[in-house]
Amino acid sequence: MMALSQSTSRSRSIGIICWGREDLRNDPRFKTNAARVAHIDETDALVSAWTQTLSKIEVFTITKQHRIPCAPVRDVGDGADRVAMTPSPKLGQHNADIYGGWLGLSPGEIADLRQIGVI
Repeated sequence: MMALSQSTSRSRSIGIICWGREDLRNDPRFKTNAARVAHIDETDALVSAWTQTLSKIEVFTITKQHRIPCAPVRDVGDGADRVAMTPSPKLGQHNADIYGGWLGLSPGEIADLRQIGVI
């Protein structure tokens, strides 16, 4: 899914060119933003028909070339394949790395802190 703005006359004209629909250039339903809003179902249908023939990247590339505001709409499924399915660390799991490696405490100092309940 893509979010695409056709709110200005310039983006509308270029949008019509992108869609290959020169026959719509003087159509009063799409001439102004108010007219496009009044005919939002037809406007959405035109945009949907055009975007369904292209990938998100192709739509974004074309609209970017013509300076039409556009961005992909992300959903949970878009990033699911990129999320590493690793468990969250357990409380204190990295204490030795933090206290020893980052803070430079010795194993004895870490043990002392653990014994008195600091960590």
